[in-house]
Amino acid sequence: MCSLSRRHVINQKIALCRRRGWRDPFYETYESSTGYTCIVLVAGREYGTDVVYETDQLARENAAMRAFTTCQNYSVDGGMRT
Repeated sequence: MCSLSRRHVINQKIALCRRRGWRDPFYETYESSTGYTCIVLVAGREYGTDVVYETDQLARENAAMRAFTTCQNYSVDGGMRT
């Protein structure tokens, strides 16, 4: 995925939160000897990376993608769409 597309995912996540009246996502990136992981907090839920990434930016983008993919399935009141 090119850098522009990855940034687009983060921007989509922010736009989704704003449309739903949620606070902007909050990211926490963690560095270890093997690389970076990230947790993003969205609407009171945490979504994290499933692997360690080479850069903090890649870790943030992966966490954003996981959150965005999951949150698309939630309605405004927090319940799953059917």
